[in-house]
Amino acid sequence: MKMTRREFLLWLGGVCSLGLLGWLVGRKLQTPPEIIPETPFAPPEFAVRPKHILNGMSFQVDRAKRTVLASLESGGPAWESHGADKFIVPGAAFPLDLSQDGELWVANIGRKRLEQLDPATGRFIASWEPREAFGGCCNPVRFAALPGGRFVTMEKGVRRACVYLPSGELERIVTDNLSDSEFNYYLGRDENGKVHLYVLLGGLLSLIFRHGSSRRKTQDVCTDPKGYCRTCAALDYCGHPTARSFKAAVRREGSRS
Repeated sequence: MKMTRREFLLWLGGVCSLGLLGWLVGRKLQTPPEIIPETPFAPPEFAVRPKHILNGMSFQVDRAKRTVLASLESGGPAWESHGADKFIVPGAAFPLDLSQDGELWVANIGRKRLEQLDPATGRFIASWEPREAFGGCCNPVRFAALPGGRFVTMEKGVRRACVYLPSGELERIVTDNLSDSEFNYYLGRDENGKVHLYVLLGGLLSLIFRHGSSRRKTQDVCTDPKGYCRTCAALDYCGHPTARSFKAAVRREGSRS
């Protein structure tokens, strides 16, 4: 069939329009590569993290090689460990903690358990996991070893933070309303060894767990990330960025009621 010049130009315009539409749709559907931060979110006071140091050795993880490394403070490597049966690290999280009792623990998140290593040699000693397995594909993404063999953990996906007994029994749920993104979680120790758990939720930095020892007793302080911490208000301390902003937030809430 022979087309007139006008029909040919209309046909050519239609083909070009369809091609342009397909290109635009393809660009729209193209998924950008995931950018994994080198370090997760951290509150300002934890910008410089305390090193895990014991008996002249410091401990850290190598996420790329999926190993735990020990280095001599005088310089040079001491040992390298792959855990019980290699660490599975599918994402950004590969947390490690040195308890106040001198126990070295690392999260094998792909196997949903914690593994204890000998600080002197890197040899695998034991593993720990909760009675009810961690949810999702790879948890916990944050954890800390508490005195007496307990653990506090943060899980992505189920968005939950919990305290567990040494037996694996759940002691309590700190919160089940964590941020959707694990990069808004931070669980670490300050320079005094106290464990703090922060979450960035709705643009507000909140302290939802604090554990530390004093001369009188060991205490846990929990707050609700949705609200304002009455306990911290009594102590003139808050997990929000500053006590001043906390008081301003309370004034704003009071003016609305």
